[in-house]
Amino acid sequence: DTRAEMAACRSMATLTTLCMLCRDPGAVRRREQRTVPKFRYAERIKMRHRGFQLRSSISAGWRAGWRAESSSATGVVFDHASESIHHPWNCSIQGPPHNTIYNDLFDWMLSEMEDSLEGLRPVPLPNDDALHFGGAEWIRKNRSWSERSSSPTVRMGTVVFESKRFRRIRITHYDGGSTQALNSLWYPRPEYDAPLLGVNLVSLGADGKRQLCIVDFQPLEESHRELASPLGELREAYADLQVNLTERFYDMEFFSPHMLLGKFDRVEDLTETAFPATKQAVQAYIRMMASISRDDSAAAVEARVRRQSEYNRYNAERDPSRGIYGAQFGEAWAGEYVDTVKFA
Repeated sequence: DTRAEMAACRSMATLTTLCMLCRDPGAVRRREQRTVPKFRYAERIKMRHRGFQLRSSISAGWRAGWRAESSSATGVVFDHASESIHHPWNCSIQGPPHNTIYNDLFDWMLSEMEDSLEGLRPVPLPNDDALHFGGAEWIRKNRSWSERSSSPTVRMGTVVFESKRFRRIRITHYDGGSTQALNSLWYPRPEYDAPLLGVNLVSLGADGKRQLCIVDFQPLEESHRELASPLGELREAYADLQVNLTERFYDMEFFSPHMLLGKFDRVEDLTETAFPATKQAVQAYIRMMASISRDDSAAAVEARVRRQSEYNRYNAERDPSRGIYGAQFGEAWAGEYVDTVKFA
């Protein structure tokens, strides 16, 4: 019986792994490769959907390279996310009652990229930038990992990709229990005269009453504002995403008048309204990019490279998350991350 066989293998693999971890953490992967049977493809997909996974705490074994096997999707982007940030995050680092709000949307974005973008491939980050842990009063006032007296209560994972039309696509997942966020920024290659795509979804506070959604085709030139018109149609369709812009936070130089901007009191309102709107916006942006003709004249490319650099510098200097990262991970790491990873 296939189901019984799978259950037996699951128990055997888990027991064997835990025993071997005590003797040789590095042997876990080698043992997995020898003992896990190669089921037929359909059966392996069933196992993934049932959440077959070798679970571990944030331990030396996991940090040394354990791979979670619970993703229900396949492909190079999911393999990269699994290896670099141990995606998917099926539960919050802080455990119940906190759930991971953005895990499914993160999954969907990876899948949409893999289905829609030609030449998509991962861009590896240094391990400390790809997956970073903090919190717990900044690990009891900045003690080293070997000396820590408390476990981390915050984690942040970042994956980066490039494709034929995009020089950089960054997706960042922040999990701090009551505070969670999904942030993504898509940079077209300078051969394409097009705006950037910015996505920012944030849930703040233990009461769950502060939810924010921002999605925009961010213009680098005046001509880009017209290219953002598909967002205007979505804005008209979603009344809850028509909050007026505030110049205190949004300089119109790099934001379009069609921006989707919404504030919600409940997580359920965020997922029911902002999530489908975000998906439609990402798909509209991909279609818009597919319609842009390549222009690799030297002067045009140089001008676009310069404007993307100006965008990065402007936003890195004003990024409100710099303070949040500094409080949870340390100011030095936060500053370097914002300047060289978040806006790069």
